[in-house]
Amino acid sequence: MLDDDVHEPADDALAAAKARAEDDTRGTRIEYMFGVAAVAKDIKDRLVKIKNFDEKWIGELRDTAQKLSDEGPPPMGRPADPKIDLRNRMLVLLEQRVSKVRRAAQYVYDEHPEIVRMVTSAYERKKRLEAKRKKKEK
Repeated sequence: MLDDDVHEPADDALAAAKARAEDDTRGTRIEYMFGVAAVAKDIKDRLVKIKNFDEKWIGELRDTAQKLSDEGPPPMGRPADPKIDLRNRMLVLLEQRVSKVRRAAQYVYDEHPEIVRMVTSAYERKKRLEAKRKKKEK
């Protein structure tokens, strides 16, 4: 919702929450959850228009952050579990590889749209079509 190339206060609030969560400690992750919940509450009227979005999720996010916060003070400066960090890094590498393969297939099979459709992401196709539609509207 916020990645619509329109700058608004919610963009600043989300960016500030992300910046505060940069050091990846338990406390900053909890703070980030509170920040995202606050932004979601502010733009709830736009979020509920998304197919399959349940507005209860906003409250659940805030409740989860509160429960984590109530467990006591977070250990200071303790980073996330190294296994989770490794998993996240591997997922980023995998996503980059998949993206390269998809781009190569789009180039190689440019004249065969049915093959391109099979290897490209449905999400990315929808995103491109939406961007083209918005560009035409402008």
